[in-house]
Amino acid sequence: MKDRAILKPNAVLFDEVIGNVQFSLVKSLQWLNYAFGSAYKLVERTEKGKFITPSVYYKDKDYLRLEPNDKYGNTCFFYIHDSQDYEGNGDFGFGDLKGEVSIIFWFDTRTIPGAEGYNVEFVKQRILRALTHELEIPYGGLGVKRIFNDAKNVYDGFSIDKTDNQFYVYPYACLRFVCDMIAPEACYP
Repeated sequence: MKDRAILKPNAVLFDEVIGNVQFSLVKSLQWLNYAFGSAYKLVERTEKGKFITPSVYYKDKDYLRLEPNDKYGNTCFFYIHDSQDYEGNGDFGFGDLKGEVSIIFWFDTRTIPGAEGYNVEFVKQRILRALTHELEIPYGGLGVKRIFNDAKNVYDGFSIDKTDNQFYVYPYACLRFVCDMIAPEACYP
């Protein structure tokens, strides 16, 4: 993987907005090794029950599992919450698709200048700045609503029981930014 922003081909609507946010994040956060796009819930069933991992489809190969590990370095991925609202523009034609999206970050504080000594609040401030003041998206909109720090809340909807606990404590940390997203409907040929 050479590119830091792993984009979905032929992206439209939310995926197009997410792609623009990915580019903006890797530009603002030099320590971010990879900004993955929309993740899906993959279910693995074992004798111990089911295990749900965030996974992204990668370049016609297979799914990359994005549970916390030290394979990819500092990463983020997007999770589109179920249910979006469509707001038509009446006589003017195209409308807007609106919904919630979570951006989940996992990182090693030792690799982030300024975050030495497990300064997760420093990282949170840098991400928040990247998602607000430095965000460059020519299409759609994104607004941060809530932030979660605890691994159980960050990975809500995914299983964390199978992941080695070492990836949730010093020097590693995770954050979840819940955002409102707007994707204008495009004019299709």
